[in-house]
Amino acid sequence: MEIGHPVSIFCSWSGTGTDAPWRERVLTALRPLAAQGLIALRDDGPLSIEGAVEQEPVRGPSGAALFLALLSPDYLLSSACLAELERGRRRHDAGEVLLIPLVLRACAWQQSAVGDLQPWPSDGLALASRDDPEEGLRQVEQGIQQVLGRLLFEGVRQRDASAAELLCFCACLAPAPIPEALVTQGLARLPHSLAVTAADPSTLTAVQATLEAEALLIRDPKSGGLQVHELLRAALPEQLPAEEQARWRRLALEALATLAIAYPAGEPEHWPLYEGLLPHTLHCAAWIRMEPALQTAPTARLLEQVSLYRRLHGSYQEAASLSEWALAIREQVLGPDHLETAASLHDLAFLYHFLGRSVEALPLLERALAIREEALGPAHSLTVSTLEYLAFLSLSMSRFSEAFPLFERLAPLAEEIFGPHSPKTISALNMLALCYQRQGRVAEACTLFERALLFSEQAPHSVPNLTGAILQNLALLYRSLGRRAEALALLERSLAIGEQTFGPTHRRVAITLYHLALLYRDLGRPQEALPLLERALAICQRAVGPDHPLTRHCQEVYHQLQQTQAEP
Repeated sequence: MEIGHPVSIFCSWSGTGTDAPWRERVLTALRPLAAQGLIALRDDGPLSIEGAVEQEPVRGPSGAALFLALLSPDYLLSSACLAELERGRRRHDAGEVLLIPLVLRACAWQQSAVGDLQPWPSDGLALASRDDPEEGLRQVEQGIQQVLGRLLFEGVRQRDASAAELLCFCACLAPAPIPEALVTQGLARLPHSLAVTAADPSTLTAVQATLEAEALLIRDPKSGGLQVHELLRAALPEQLPAEEQARWRRLALEALATLAIAYPAGEPEHWPLYEGLLPHTLHCAAWIRMEPALQTAPTARLLEQVSLYRRLHGSYQEAASLSEWALAIREQVLGPDHLETAASLHDLAFLYHFLGRSVEALPLLERALAIREEALGPAHSLTVSTLEYLAFLSLSMSRFSEAFPLFERLAPLAEEIFGPHSPKTISALNMLALCYQRQGRVAEACTLFERALLFSEQAPHSVPNLTGAILQNLALLYRSLGRRAEALALLERSLAIGEQTFGPTHRRVAITLYHLALLYRDLGRPQEALPLLERALAICQRAVGPDHPLTRHCQEVYHQLQQTQAEP
């Protein structure tokens, strides 16, 4: 990745045979940078005083060049080298060149003209004296890269303040293509001087074109996203004071949060945007715990939206971690009883339940329900949604004494808020009917099942799996009441829906086949029951294994019917 103008580096050395191998190792370490077009090496060997005047380092594009003094005992004994070093020091002090002492072999460099400068390697230990000279050379290469980044940025800042600001903003983000929307629709809406540039397409295009021409800002050919040159990315954290770094980090998070609020992650048309924002959000999120000033309500909103996006794409553990951060921030910033805190409690409970942490999910839902009931009232749709989830979670954990009253509250509220034909209402009626059936309140259960089935059949947008479940539940209740003919018709309808919705080999189809076979047996029609049990048994053995209770039940009934058929 070549920059617009390579930075010129002049290597000054003694020219002796002792230093030659070390000089060559230094040049070898730097040549990859030259091959990338980042630097231009000037190394004309040891110079006389007159020659040194004629071949001083060439100025780089930022108005400065690098002067590497390869120090050794031989260098410090050479009057020509010392004179060259003195002139380099004067130009360094005048800001015309950057003089860097590089210690090849142990010597008294501290008593020379560069004794007060920071040497390379940074610990001052000579390359020849190190147990691992290659490590020292790696430090030299990394140091050159840092210096190049600083020179390039300083050059930009001197020429165009807006371009320098855009680089600072982009360098805060992850080393991945930056979606243009983050600049044009996130950053542009914030009260910041750079927002003026971001909001004006012609100005922003001109600034980007200048940076792209020098390859300091690179546009990804596929996504159109922007990416800062790696030299600037590595150098800017050290170039900028800590307070300024913190300001750019805060601005990056605010831009991400602004975009997340404008484009909710729950809408699939926004997912391509979130895919591009994801690495930058995760990169910036690492700062939140370290810097309390970044723990704001918009930051929590950003974390919640990215959590939702990750959840919708199957990354539940990562989504839970993000949601935990959002909850902690909202509790701290907004308070434990705020409605946004309740939203985080509800979302985190969902993730915990999915991750098998239902015991931790339950108290979160109870808190969310209490907050929403107090702030919104018991008949608000958000309150009802939390009540619904708490009821189903309690039932799934076999906490029947807690689940039953929740469903008794839920069913009438769902019908009032969402209407009789809403899947939420129909599902609540179905579950309340199951609760009544478990309590022995058969007549009430039967009435509720029939009502739920009627609403489901009348719904403008049917939910086949819900209708099939209600048909099966009502059929089993009818069977227990001796209403076998009615039960048979319902189960046959349920089987047809299951096969069409889930496929003929699904586990749910096997359950319906099993119950339908039992009903045929009760009706004295074992010839029709056996093939159903054979199908159910084959599905169960493949789907849940031979030791599953459903598989064993199918096998037992199947063997009983075979024996009955074999008897004279």
